Amino acid sequence: MSYGEKHPSGSVLKDIGLQRPKSQRGDFFYIENISKETISDIDGDILFFASWEREDDKKTLEKLKQSSLWSKLKVIQRNQVYFVGSHWHQSDIFAINAILDDLERYLVNTP
Repeated sequence: MSYGEKHPSGSVLKDIGLQRPKSQRGDFFYIENISKETISDIDGDILFFASWEREDDKKTLEKLKQSSLWSKLKVIQRNQVYFVGSHWHQSDIFAINAILDDLERYLVNTP
């Protein structure tokens, strides 16, 4: 799933002026059921892999890493995938602040 501009996390990204792939821009809540055929829709400079912090999420990411289509994404080739927490799924002020902390950590304070 990829969050659109109507989702709180997508709204934060839009509000700070972060450029997103064309497929992720627009007046929608999220893109559901990203398949092998549409995986390129999530390609960008950076990918935030939002997790409910469950072991299954880590297994899903490991399974994706085994896919040849996944490895063709530019973001994967540049090793710019960041595992972020469940706060990206939420909309309260604490979640928004945690998202901003993630953005600072991965976009501003990068080596």
